[in-house]
Order: sequence, then structure tokens, then C-alpha cells
Amino acid sequence: MRQPGGNTTGVSIMGTELDAKRLEILGEMLPARSTVLLLSDTTTHRESRPALNKTAEAMALTLRKPL
Repeated sequence: MRQPGGNTTGVSIMGTELDAKRLEILGEMLPARSTVLLLSDTTTHRESRPALNKTAEAMALTLRKPL
């Protein structure tokens, strides 16, 4: 990372088949994490959510949607 200790601010690739892998990579980058905020449109979200839920459960993460 360019600025260690800074924030990771997002991913913009739309391939839903890679969403779970992106979550795994994020978990490796942020080992002291417990909650991840999910930002997605409803169509993409519907397709990738089952895989994201399975990955999050395996990593002891909580997935949240914005309020």
C-alpha cells in the first residue's frame, strides 16, 4: 500500500464472479477487521451475495449494507 495505515477505499471492477475473491483479498489486507460495508446495485448484489455470505462466514466477517 502506498500509505500504510491508511484506508482502503474501494474496488470498481464489475465482474460478480470475482466478488468473493475480492473479499478474501480485503480480509488479508485488513487482518484486524470484523465488519465490511457492502456497496452494490441491486442486480449485481443479488447475483453475488450467496458467494459473499459464504466467504464472509468462513472469514468470521459481518457484511453490512449502508443505512
